[in-house]
Amino acid sequence: MTLAGLDYDTQYEYRVQHFREDTIVNSYQSEFRTRLPAGNPTPFSIAAYGDSAFTSDNTGFLSVQNRINLVDPAFTLLLGDNVYNDGTHQDLDARFDPDIAAAATTYNSGHVDYLAFGNHDIESGDGQPTEEHFSVPIPIAGVTAPFAPPAIERPEHNYSFDYGNVHFVTFDTNSLRADVRLDAQLDWGSPT
Repeated sequence: MTLAGLDYDTQYEYRVQHFREDTIVNSYQSEFRTRLPAGNPTPFSIAAYGDSAFTSDNTGFLSVQNRINLVDPAFTLLLGDNVYNDGTHQDLDARFDPDIAAAATTYNSGHVDYLAFGNHDIESGDGQPTEEHFSVPIPIAGVTAPFAPPAIERPEHNYSFDYGNVHFVTFDTNSLRADVRLDAQLDWGSPT
């Protein structure tokens, strides 16, 4: 679902109902705050971490997630390898299952995970399952980003956004060994 027309730096409440046929199976309710407008000098904190995949031995993941929940940053930056091993829907589902990863679903009910794609994230369908589990700001020149992303790149894998007085740029680092892709990304990330 896409929400449009929300004000910056505003607290919103929402409710999601899960239907099966005509019966409500469950209802979820939470709050979230929209991001600071570009240039706003209000201080904020973020958490950034990589290799954050949920695995069968999830003690490390849950320990980090519990700490993030305690710190309560404005948002998190996931730095790649957000899923193991094959990047499938099944691999990702556990991360968002409240019965398995309650700390993560509690955080995600009111916060955003901005992600970068690592090699595991693109193992299946060139990253399609990861794209379907996460939502990122699609860069549209002059609307959601200062510049359009390189035409040869998938916009979900390379994007930028402003949060307060900081501009964030996220690259798909799987281009590291592909000079044409890497050059286009570097030109996009540092326009003259």
